[in-house]
Amino acid sequence: MTEKVKITDDVKKICIQIARGYDRRVRNYYNRRCEIINGSACSYIVIPDSAHPEDWTKTTWAYSTPAHNAQRATENKAEQLLALEKQPETLRMRAVENAQANVRPDLPQDLRQKLVKAIMQNCKSGKLFPYKVLDVDGFSERGFYRERDDFLIDIAKFLDLF
Repeated sequence: MTEKVKITDDVKKICIQIARGYDRRVRNYYNRRCEIINGSACSYIVIPDSAHPEDWTKTTWAYSTPAHNAQRATENKAEQLLALEKQPETLRMRAVENAQANVRPDLPQDLRQKLVKAIMQNCKSGKLFPYKVLDVDGFSERGFYRERDDFLIDIAKFLDLF
């Protein structure tokens, strides 16, 4: 017999906050990814004129990329994308995506998507979206909150919070 994992209140609150920030993390991730992919291989720095710091017309633009880095533009972008994937915010985003993928895979797709949406809404605001407001077919109130706790446990396991 397998022992049911009980999530503590502090870990539960951390996981709820991670789920709440999911939309922001996705937006930031794709914006940063587009910046890397569409960005120039040649970076530059701005050197203001020290004699006239208030006059922006006397600003010097200096390219800081050496010639050998210009030839490695694709490699640099690949390294930047790999570094982006290893950032803590990206790992938190992936934890929520992993937990969403693990919610009741035995259910039909439409019911499963509805359940995932209801769990995310409840995590974002339990006061605005309690079980009674959410339209979750086939789940009792206790069953819904059990699924939500399993969702939060999946996030905690992905991030090694246990």
